[in-house]
Formats: sequence, C-alpha cells, structure tokens
Amino acid sequence: LFECEERTDLDENLRKLCSPINPDTYFNFQQGIVIGEWNDICDYGAGIFSVGPSNVDTGNCPQGNGTVTFGFGNQASGLYSSVTGGAYNVASGIYSFVSGGENNIASGELSSSTGGGDNNATAKWSFVSGGKKNEASGKYSSIIGGSSNKATGKDSFMGGGNKNIASGLKSSVIGGEGNEAFGYISSSTGGYANNATGLGSFVVGGHSNEAFGYLSSSIGGAGNNATGIYSLISGGENNEAEGM
Repeated sequence: LFECEERTDLDENLRKLCSPINPDTYFNFQQGIVIGEWNDICDYGAGIFSVGPSNVDTGNCPQGNGTVTFGFGNQASGLYSSVTGGAYNVASGIYSFVSGGENNIASGELSSSTGGGDNNATAKWSFVSGGKKNEASGKYSSIIGGSSNKATGKDSFMGGGNKNIASGLKSSVIGGEGNEAFGYISSSTGGYANNATGLGSFVVGGHSNEAFGYLSSSIGGAGNNATGIYSLISGGENNEAEGM
C-alpha cells in the first residue's frame, strides 16, 4: 500500500517519508486522527482530528464527537465543535467554534470566538472577535474588539471601547467607556458614562449624558438629560429637554 524513502531535514536528520502507491487512495478512519502524542487525560470523541503536542501538560483534546483541535492546550468538547489555533481555548457548545487567541470560550450553541483573549461567547449564535475580557451573552449578540464589554441583549452589538454594555434588544454601543444602551434599538457612540435608555434613543459623545425619552437624543456635552419624546440636546452642561 505504501512506498517509503529516506530524506534529510534542514538539520541533516534522517527522516522516513511514506506515500501511498496509488495517488488516488482514500483513507477512512472511523474513530479519528491524532497527530502528536496521545493525551491520557482526554476522553476522545469519535470522528475527531487533532494536531498539536496533545500531551498531558498541554491538554489538547477533541472530546466531542466530530470535533477538531489545532494549537496548544485547546479543547473541543461540544458536538461537532472546533478549535483551530491559539492556546487554552474551549469550544463547549454544540457546533461552536474558536479560532485563535488565548483563554477564549465558545459555550453557546453555534457560538464563535475569533482571536483576542479571555473572551466568552455564551449565548446561541453569539460572536466575539478580538479584544479582551468581552462577553456576548445575548442571543445573536456580537462584540468586535475592545475590553471588558458585554452584549447581553438579544441582537445587540458592541464595537470596541471599554466596559460598555449593550443590554437592550437590538441595542448597540460603539466605542467610548462605561456607556450603556439599555432601550430597545437604542445606541451609544463614544464618550464616557453615557446612557441610552429610551426606546430608539441615541447618545453621541460627551460624558454622563442620558437619552431617556422615546426617540430622544443627546449629542456631546456633559450631564445632559433628554427625557421627553423626540427630545434633543446638543452640547452644553446639565441641560434637560422634556420635549413633548
């Protein structure tokens, strides 16, 4: 079935290389393939593929059925989950996926995490890309970059920044620090310690501003409150717009 020959590598070490005699040969492995040392502490699944050191120290482990693990110290324990690089990542949700980074977890069904470190995608269809210590816990939520951000609302979105929270349904926060979008389809962009709490409310920049009313907005300034329906505040300090 095979023909083998000896070759030397760049360090002049002699290696044996074997290839199938028939180039059209297929290989069918019912249980799986482990490239690297066998990991005695891993409960290997069926139909797995693992590439890496795979020893007791690193713990590279394709534990679920139909799983894939590359990299260093990674674990794919959810059915049909995969980790394709990085170190100490875990894909524990069914069909979950982690691509690179370190200490990332994709525990939600069909969740994914790409790069970064210490990120968590815990909800179904949640997604985290890059950054550090971010958590997407709302269904269909997503976070791209930043640090210590949370997307807890369903369909919520977080784009960078630090310590921001998108908790409202279909809410979004882009950049800034300590901002929160609490209302349904509310949004906060930049600034510091701003809150978009009303339905469809919007806050841009400044600090300690709040858009509380329905379709209200606050742009820049500090300590402003847009409390009324359709109310708007642009700049200034400690202003209140009651609107309708």
